[in-house]
This record gives sequence, structure tokens and C-alpha cells, in this order.
Amino acid sequence: MLLMEQNTYIEFYSNTIEDYSNQMKRQISIMLEKERKIRYEKQQSFLDDKHCMYFDKKDYANIIKKTVSDINFINFYDKFDFLKMYKHSVPFFYEGFSDEIIEGLLNTQNKLKQYSEEIPTEYTIASGIEEVIPVFYKLDDESFFIKFVYQKFYFKPDTGEEVNYRYVIVVYFNKKSKMLDIRYDSLKFFSGDSRLIYNKNIENILFWLKSNLKINIYNCDSKNFLDIINVKDSEVKVFKQMMDMGSSGQAELTASEDSDFILPFIGEIKELIDENEELFNKVPEIKKLLEDYLTEKEITASYPFVYLMWKRAVVAKQFIIKVTFSYFENNYIQLHHITGNCIDVRMERMNDAIQYFGTSGALVKGEEI
Repeated sequence: MLLMEQNTYIEFYSNTIEDYSNQMKRQISIMLEKERKIRYEKQQSFLDDKHCMYFDKKDYANIIKKTVSDINFINFYDKFDFLKMYKHSVPFFYEGFSDEIIEGLLNTQNKLKQYSEEIPTEYTIASGIEEVIPVFYKLDDESFFIKFVYQKFYFKPDTGEEVNYRYVIVVYFNKKSKMLDIRYDSLKFFSGDSRLIYNKNIENILFWLKSNLKINIYNCDSKNFLDIINVKDSEVKVFKQMMDMGSSGQAELTASEDSDFILPFIGEIKELIDENEELFNKVPEIKKLLEDYLTEKEITASYPFVYLMWKRAVVAKQFIIKVTFSYFENNYIQLHHITGNCIDVRMERMNDAIQYFGTSGALVKGEEI
């Protein structure tokens, strides 16, 4: 890893967060205020930190823009990497973990770093997944995270300008369920089959975990998935599905590989874009988002999947997860965490889901990887 200028380092953070949803920016602002890193009162208490930044109103976009551009807030955003909700995750079971292994790695140079609230003095970001020195963060006695960060870039659709950003992958360990899941967001403005990159990242991280933590990792077996999910009075309900359910409703079934049959509207939307090319070219970001969405739908159309809803007394707390079976080369399961109307954009809903899958029997330990 090569050292970079402070301004360049901060720019990676700014470019990563600038397209976060309004709900995510609101959540970050709430956390900043709760940790007394920002304030809305003009009079500052002597108890406040000297870096507590003042804002005259709750303009969340402006709050994010100002704080993420300040080196004094970088450690906060490093911590938020662990706590945020990611769009995707891939679950596994594990055995053989010991705290002593973590302590040993933390005391060995260039193996594993401890998350620190100290302001960074050296500015480096790995250029690829193989070069990453991961960061450890302990949430509580039952769970912890290991974070991998490396550089990615894309070209702005309208200007062609190169934009560098941090690509973050977080591994969450739940000791109670003996499960871990690898969490990541979609690549920004990526053209092509993103599964190839996701699959490579997952394989690299699994190799690191097995080599360094000395744990055994197992694939998830979903043979009893729908039998468990369909139990009455469960808080988790099937929202919708694309499966041939067969006689016993097992998850080991196939969907049609004819994507045009499953999703006939894809061709119609593509035709709509072509017919209105001049109009769409005026808003290239929207055109690119639509094209990426259609590409993803075509890629996933041939895989069986099911949407699950976590029912809550408060509707705004309900959330939906799309479970796609046999999505990767090695038949891993992918969870797509859908924001929808849920106001909770922290990691708690992801943690709830992984614990549910592990303790309910919806997913059980399969073959060792």
C-alpha cells in the first residue's frame, strides 16, 4: 500500500458516502449528534469535544458533506462501516473460533488491526482485496466484525470523470448461532456481471478467515428452509417467491431459466429506453441505474428465490429480505436486504436475520468449504 495525501484520502470517504440514501444520511446525523460530534445549539458546553461541529438546522445532506470532509470525523465513519446496513450478504456456519487467535493476530504486524478512535496519521487504502490488512471491531460478547476495505473507481456517466471510492466488505460473526455473513454493497456504476467480482471477494475473504482464524467454515444447507418459514405464528412470513414449489415445498428446486418468460417487462423497458434515447441521455445517471437494474434482473432470473418479511408491531420497523439460492459458483446463498419503507438502516436488522436463520433451523450447516 502506498501513502497518499490527506486530501486524496478524505476524497475516497466523501465519494463513498455522497450517494447514500436520505434515510442513511439521517441515521448518520442522528449518530453524530448522539455521540456529541455535532450540535444544533449555538452555545457550546465546556463538556463538549472541541471538534463538536455546529449546524444551524438539520440539513442531513449538508451535515454529511461537511463532516466526512473533515479528518477529525474519519474515525467516526470508519466505525459506521461496521454498523450500517449493507445491500447484500452471504451467510455461512463456522466452528473452532478462539479469542486467543484474534489477540495473536492483533499483536502480529500486518495481520489484523484493531479499530481505533484515534485520528489517522498515515493515509493508505489497499489497491485490491488481496492487499487488505483487515480491521477488527468487537460489538459485544456475542458478536464482532472484521472489515476489508480497498479502492474502486467508476466514470461519471455525464462527464466521464474518474471517481475513486472505498469498497467496504464486512464480516459479521454471531457466536450464539455459530454463523457469520459477508456483507457488501453493490458496485457503483459497474458494467458487466458483478457476480464475478463478488465471488472473487468472497473466496478471498473465506481463504483469509480459514488461514488466519483457523476456523472451519461450512456452506448453508437450505433443504428445510420453507418448512421452517411456513410455520404458523412465526414473525417471519413469505412475502413472495419465484419457485416451482413441488409437493413438499423444499428450497432445493429450480426456477425457469427463460428470463423472458419470468420477466417479460425487461424487453419492454429496454425498448422504452432505446425509443427515448435522447431524453434518457440528458439524465445519464438514471439511465445507468435502470440499465444496471435490468442487467441484475436478467442475471438472477434463473435462480430460485423467496422474499421474506419480518413482521413488526410498528410497520416502519418491518423489513424484507430476498433470499436467492445457489447464486454463486459454489452454490452459496445471497441475502438481499431491501430498504423499502423500513426506517432502520443500521446493522440490527441484518443481525436479527442471521440469528433467526441460524437458530430456527431454516438454514443448517452443510458441507465444509
